[in-house]
Amino acid sequence: MTLSIIVPTIDAKVPSLPPDPSVETIVVRGVSPVSAARNEGLSRATGEYIAWVDSDDEVSEDWLSSVLQGLETKPDVLSFNVRAVWLDGKRSSYKILGPADAADVMAERTNGQLWNKVIRRELYNGLSFKGTAHEDYRLLCELLPRAKAFAHIDKELYVYRRSVKGLSRHSDVSLGRTAILGLIEFCEKAPDKWRREIRKGVALRAADFCRNAESSPELRKFIRKALPSICIDNGLSIRVKIKCLLASLGI
Repeated sequence: MTLSIIVPTIDAKVPSLPPDPSVETIVVRGVSPVSAARNEGLSRATGEYIAWVDSDDEVSEDWLSSVLQGLETKPDVLSFNVRAVWLDGKRSSYKILGPADAADVMAERTNGQLWNKVIRRELYNGLSFKGTAHEDYRLLCELLPRAKAFAHIDKELYVYRRSVKGLSRHSDVSLGRTAILGLIEFCEKAPDKWRREIRKGVALRAADFCRNAESSPELRKFIRKALPSICIDNGLSIRVKIKCLLASLGI
């Protein structure tokens, strides 16, 4: 079993990763947008599994050893918990509650991101990253339904740092809105089996966008459509449900 760790970076910064003979680290420097950097990393990867580490994030001291141990059972997807640090300094945890299938991993309590998942490389066959924001969530919605075996490490192994200068350029309002509208279109074409979880994930991204940038009728309409499934999801906090409700009202 071999692991490819892909690190896209725009400023040559690379997190400290311990050496291991079964691991290759692929640093993609100076390629923009982030979707192009991720695609280049994928094209260079040779490992059986792919892990993603953003250059402005951190991994714990036991991240690599824990991941390699978790991969010994040969899952298609290995997940772990994450601590997020936001622009205002607030911290939150993303915890997966015992994954059994793709819907569990896709559920928004995991926040639908790449950095808390290690995925078998062959699942990426025929797929690529597209766009300049939320490109990871879009690809995960296509990747996870391909997986059959899931494993989870119930430990916080990764620190995600939200930055206005981050790879996805979160400060660009027009790119964010365009990306979310693209996700909405993708969601409506998704198979019925996955549409509920995808709709929740896209609605939460739209709600964050409305809160941080601007509210628009098409985003509010989509959030309202997703509210019933959001409100009955016990994995989502009351705070998140209220945030979505207020965003749907344009507040």
